[in-house]
Amino acid sequence: MKDIVFVEETHEYFVDGRRVPCVSDILSSMGFVNTARFAPVHAERGKIVHELTRLHDLDILAEESVDSRLKGYLEGYKTFKRDFGDRLVVVGIEEIVYNEQHGYAGTLDRWGYLDGDAILYDIKSGVEIPWHVLQTTAYALCMTEKPKRMFGLYVRDDGTYKLVEHKDPSAKNAWIGAVVAHRWKAKNGAGR
Repeated sequence: MKDIVFVEETHEYFVDGRRVPCVSDILSSMGFVNTARFAPVHAERGKIVHELTRLHDLDILAEESVDSRLKGYLEGYKTFKRDFGDRLVVVGIEEIVYNEQHGYAGTLDRWGYLDGDAILYDIKSGVEIPWHVLQTTAYALCMTEKPKRMFGLYVRDDGTYKLVEHKDPSAKNAWIGAVVAHRWKAKNGAGR
């Protein structure tokens, strides 16, 4: 088994001591993610919402400590979990994954089973953006048990959520193409 290490401070992944690109690196370097559209406050909010939902899923969240500005996002997540009830079984929470064939890593938000089918979902505290399907596709390709369905779960500050199924048939080829182009660009440089 490969030794996979994530260094949170620098957002870097190492496999057996060698740095490998992560899903967000690839999406950014290939121009899918427009970082100019995201204020640092939104990225920070996303990190905090992820941590709140993780702690909630582990049943160790002290809800009285949650900042009032973030309670709506947590409520949206809790409503999602209530709405799906016993139909949803969460197995993996913030799980580091690696695709050996294509040499990239990442951290998938959740995987498990919905109505008995393997699924994965990525939690977002912002708006739906087309590249999100590439992100869930990237994680799916890292999983031993390939999910039958993939979703973006958009939690909102008003305590609601929107669950969007990611089922673009071209996403797998687009993602693999992005990985190959990223590798080529890293090897040969850009703009020379």
